[in-house]
Amino acid sequence: MKPGEVLTQLPDGRVSVSGQTAVMSINGLLTKVIFDKNPDHSFYVEESFALDWMYPHLVPYGIILKIEREPVAQLTDDQIERDHEYWSQYSERFIGNWITYETPVKEVCEFAVRTYRLRDYSVFKGDARFVRDDNAQKAFSKLRNAIGKSVYGWRAQEARDPAYQAKLIKEAEFAMKQAFAFCPYSPETVFNYASLLAGLGRYPDAYRVVATCYEIDPDNAGIRDLLKQLEPYKDSPIPAAGVGTPSQPAAAAVAAASATNLESAFNVASSLFNTGRSNEGVAVLDSLLAKPEADLRTLASLAQAYQQLQRVDRVETTMERYARLVPDSPEAWYQLAAVQAVLGKSSSAAGNLRKAFQLSDSRLATNPAGANLRTQLKSDTRFDFIRQSLDPKL
Repeated sequence: MKPGEVLTQLPDGRVSVSGQTAVMSINGLLTKVIFDKNPDHSFYVEESFALDWMYPHLVPYGIILKIEREPVAQLTDDQIERDHEYWSQYSERFIGNWITYETPVKEVCEFAVRTYRLRDYSVFKGDARFVRDDNAQKAFSKLRNAIGKSVYGWRAQEARDPAYQAKLIKEAEFAMKQAFAFCPYSPETVFNYASLLAGLGRYPDAYRVVATCYEIDPDNAGIRDLLKQLEPYKDSPIPAAGVGTPSQPAAAAVAAASATNLESAFNVASSLFNTGRSNEGVAVLDSLLAKPEADLRTLASLAQAYQQLQRVDRVETTMERYARLVPDSPEAWYQLAAVQAVLGKSSSAAGNLRKAFQLSDSRLATNPAGANLRTQLKSDTRFDFIRQSLDPKL
């Protein structure tokens, strides 16, 4: 299971899964079965949500992606150049063909403010119908963003050849520049573009992208949070040649701020864990845990995620908050005690176990069919480490 997948055991023995991560994982399995059962067909995808198994198979194919039958070890120069030229010409009909590899972030941001906020078209080189069509802006930005992130970005993370990796990063940034220029108020595009720039150590550029979006859409709480997270790094020196080693706090800040709600947080975290960026993934989960308004569903999902990551200390913190939200639940205090027992905190575990038993006994007095936690303790191996130290009178 991945962080964000919520598994519930039903009374009849079946299980129920929920959460966008789980649902899209099921969709991924279904599409893989269809793909494998039809080896003579060609497959293409307009990506709405990245499906993990597709990454090694994806290549650019016009405005969408082709799923090659066998995993593609490396994109050829011809494939990269063809995609670059295609989108350069395609951009002509929207905003004009003026973005290049060398176009600075500052220039793209100035274009965005001038065109989408000030509505100044005095030097605009594209089609006026495009800048009046919000749906077109969002749609084509997402299409270009998918190529930049799921093809070039993913392959750059996997690449071991420095020259090939540099080529992919260069192409990913070009794609994200275009996606941002198509729709500078798209949260998905802004988060991905800022993440790419922050990953290269270019925090002033990442800050400028987010600040531009905020200027155009000041009501977006997620963008506002990300801007605050990047504030301390906005004047950091830009590395030579635009590439550097990202600072962990700043990179984590971008990742954590991308988590605008429970579903997106787990999606971001899952993506980071899958690509080996564990510290940033944990930072995303921690950002949710730090929210004082975190509800029971959020805390339950976080407890599962931390448990899968074997971060028992975080499970304890999460379960403490969960128990305080439902102080009359014997199971909440019992589970907290179990976590503390695993950590060897015998005194804390005993105190919470006592509270759980008192609540359980009261429940049994009015509902004899209820679960008896005293009986459950006898076979619960999580308490083995401290079992000898527990007061028999519990």
